[in-house]
Amino acid sequence: MRMGRFLLLLVLFLGMAAVAAQARPAPAILTVNSPDVGRTWNYGRLLQWSFRLDASTQSLTVVATYTNDLLADRENPVTQDDLWFRFPAAHYDAASHAYLLKVPARKGKTRTIVVARRTSGFFQSVTRLAPNAMVLVTHSGTRVSARLVVDASGGKMPLPFYEIVHGGLYTLQSLITP
Repeated sequence: MRMGRFLLLLVLFLGMAAVAAQARPAPAILTVNSPDVGRTWNYGRLLQWSFRLDASTQSLTVVATYTNDLLADRENPVTQDDLWFRFPAAHYDAASHAYLLKVPARKGKTRTIVVARRTSGFFQSVTRLAPNAMVLVTHSGTRVSARLVVDASGGKMPLPFYEIVHGGLYTLQSLITP
């Protein structure tokens, strides 16, 4: 009798778990490439980044600061490069203080999702990515590019950082997450 109840409860639990798994939308990962490409030292490293509002296009901009500090010496002092990457598709909406991205929806329509929020601080405004977005900065040789990666289903983005080496060129990919 107890075994029968246990099996009945187990079947009910597994059935509810299967229904819950089907109810979750599949991730819809979208990638938006920045039209900007930067150049920095082959051996430079990403020191810091920040998000800005591009006043001319009212869009999200990432400022990535690279440094040569790892190989600096008397002849080559420590210097920094600020590289700007715009994402015109992530348009700023002043009413909601959010950067919005239009994504495909059903039946050929579009919907709008939040990819970042801008909050006013005591001295300055601060922009933070939404949990469903990340920026991937790729440094390959001297070339640097950036992509905005968004989970349109609203899920959280994983992975804070990783490195890849391929083809003899050193490629460093930095994930900027919320």
